[in-house]
Amino acid sequence: MDRWWIVLLCLFFAGCATQRHALPEPQTLFEDRYFAPRPVPAAADVFAVSADMKRYLRDHIAHRLGWHDKALELVRALRGETELKLAYDATKTRTAAEAFDDRAGNCLSLVIMTGALAQELDLGVRYYHVLMADVWSRDGDLLLANQHVNLSIANRAVNRRSGEGDFRLTVDFLPPEELYRLVRSEIDENTVIAMFLNNRAAEHLVARRLDDAYWSARAAIEADRSFLPAYNTLGVVYLRDHRFAEAERVLAVAATLEPENPQIMSNLELVYRGEGRTAAADQLAARRVRIEPVPPYHYLTQALDAMRGGDYAAARDLLQRELKREPYNHEVLFALAVASANLGNVKEARRYLTMARDTSTTRRSREIYTAKLELLRSVRVQ
Repeated sequence: MDRWWIVLLCLFFAGCATQRHALPEPQTLFEDRYFAPRPVPAAADVFAVSADMKRYLRDHIAHRLGWHDKALELVRALRGETELKLAYDATKTRTAAEAFDDRAGNCLSLVIMTGALAQELDLGVRYYHVLMADVWSRDGDLLLANQHVNLSIANRAVNRRSGEGDFRLTVDFLPPEELYRLVRSEIDENTVIAMFLNNRAAEHLVARRLDDAYWSARAAIEADRSFLPAYNTLGVVYLRDHRFAEAERVLAVAATLEPENPQIMSNLELVYRGEGRTAAADQLAARRVRIEPVPPYHYLTQALDAMRGGDYAAARDLLQRELKREPYNHEVLFALAVASANLGNVKEARRYLTMARDTSTTRRSREIYTAKLELLRSVRVQ
């Protein structure tokens, strides 16, 4: 099956550590005439602080004296030591106010909410792209690359003239022992807004709402012209609409930013095949394979084929190889549970199913895995 590759900044967030290039004017890449107008959140709406957020800060944090106490109290609230009790949910990318109302969000939503709360307290905020391996997810024919961002809050007043302050309070949803090993690159608020809009575009693509996806991807490029994932997403929108010339034009810009990015190359390959340019597609595919011999989900796809043929032992071995590359992928863990159950190892199946539940990224998927786990617990272990 052909797959479109897009960068979704959701479970772990989007990177945009690309170098500055002489980019074309965004208007030359947009084709508004093909897509019905759709509303897109304004930049101010993404970080807007609601009346409920202000009330919470006033009643629980703002009464504290001193910058240091305010920052620490906010971090304690985010960690669940007071009333916030945030939950992880990647169903959609929320604005700051939506994440606060739901007390839930994916990492990008929670970073945006945290930044909005900190700025309302007049605390300094800095956002960072965290350099780490992509985590992959998929939905139908879309493969989604998930990367990571976090933020730091100044635990004392920031010098208004120099912008300097003590930014040692880092808010992140990774375990501290993992965080200390990671390298970060600072990004500005416009890039965070572009990440938000690109996430929304990807979510619209998953839901097959092409008009919404187009306008969100368009707005992401306008928010930060150097943000690579937005070009790739817009290219996928055009691909889905069978507008190959437009897709090639925007993906060529993305390829200029990262010429050896295998996801962009894969999308360009689909463009060439859609245009009937088989030789060019084959040449690009060969180059992509040299860069990435084993693409995401390679072993999982083979394992599912093996299970369809009844070879659960071979499937288990393939899934173990995939798990080494994607240790927190709930889809791989669930497939391992299925393979183990069919091999008669109920105890192992329960273990993998528990891990699938604990690493799933939406409330709905956790409910499904919990229900399956309850059924499996009724099976007697020999």
